[in-house]
Amino acid sequence: MEQQEKEIIFRALQAKNAVPACPRCKGTGHDLVGYNLQPVYDSPRMTPEAPPSVPTVLMLCVTCGNLTQHVLSSIGVQV
Repeated sequence: MEQQEKEIIFRALQAKNAVPACPRCKGTGHDLVGYNLQPVYDSPRMTPEAPPSVPTVLMLCVTCGNLTQHVLSSIGVQV
């Protein structure tokens, strides 16, 4: 992930008040480590087709390693 992308996404998260202290260790250091496509199933049964997915960004607590996901469209970011 490019530094410029990180800055845009981090500012979007801050605008949504979505960068609180870590819920596990209360640390305040965060790093955006990459993107994830989170599959979304409408049934607990696996199907041979690829499910639809939601693009997210992964935020890491640099103190304890706790990892959180944020849905990009919910924070107003297009990639």
